[in-house]
Amino acid sequence: MTKDMTDALSDDAQALAGEYVLGTLPSSRRREVAAALEHDTALRAAVEATMLVVLAAPQSLRPGWIVQSTDARHVRLVPLGQSGQSGPGQSASAQTELAKLANKSLQFWTKADGWKGPVSLGLVTPGQANTVSLDKLPPIQPNQLFEITLEPSSGSPIGRPTGPVLYIGRAVTL
Repeated sequence: MTKDMTDALSDDAQALAGEYVLGTLPSSRRREVAAALEHDTALRAAVEATMLVVLAAPQSLRPGWIVQSTDARHVRLVPLGQSGQSGPGQSASAQTELAKLANKSLQFWTKADGWKGPVSLGLVTPGQANTVSLDKLPPIQPNQLFEITLEPSSGSPIGRPTGPVLYIGRAVTL
């Protein structure tokens, strides 16, 4: 890979990858990127399909969290908005207050088609971005279910959701 491509990756990897995927690069630049894909893992990761999940309250279309695949082995859970409303569809900050007042926790779950049941991805720090390892799970699949439930302060005692679903969504490929 040329120094120019290395510089472009450090400054603008997503734009370069996007242009490559969309086929808008000039043919000489496209060949250069294609050759670099064989040995440049950062560039390869940038052009591979990524998954995105928008988690919304079951009774609302208002999004509350976004789940992004940061690489094949991790997802990042990011809270959205500060609406100040209460009840289903409330902002992540309102959920934080609910979890504190009720001595509860927020637990993050996933279930792909064909799995026997949901798998806990751990407790979520309310109102804060959380990075979660998927090391013991298969790669994320399109349509894979993700949800956040309200659980006892130490999490579900039985290994599956016991509390109400606060946010739910399915993975889509970008």
